[in-house]
Amino acid sequence: MSSDVSLGTAGNSTVVRLAGEDHDVETVRSVLDRAVSQVTRRLVIDVYDTDTLPGAAVRCLAFASQQVPHAAEVVVEGASPSLVSQLRLAGLDRAMTIVTPDSHGVTTV
Repeated sequence: MSSDVSLGTAGNSTVVRLAGEDHDVETVRSVLDRAVSQVTRRLVIDVYDTDTLPGAAVRCLAFASQQVPHAAEVVVEGASPSLVSQLRLAGLDRAMTIVTPDSHGVTTV
């Protein structure tokens, strides 16, 4: 399956969208670096369309969360159970808000 990494904005949020599988880590890192340089209030990582990330991409998320301004919030939206597990194993559940989809809307982990 192919992958897509894109950068955009929504209101006060800088949004990085990760879709598909087999993400190229250099692309993920490059887009996250650009996102971090422009974030002011919130960095949203949209993962609704991916189930897992390579370990190196998870490390890129960890690095990005350390680089955002102290007043900014990092939110991972749409994390699958397997991705939540990856993020927890990396300790990122303490550094960012993880929002999972469920049958009744969304749940914050």
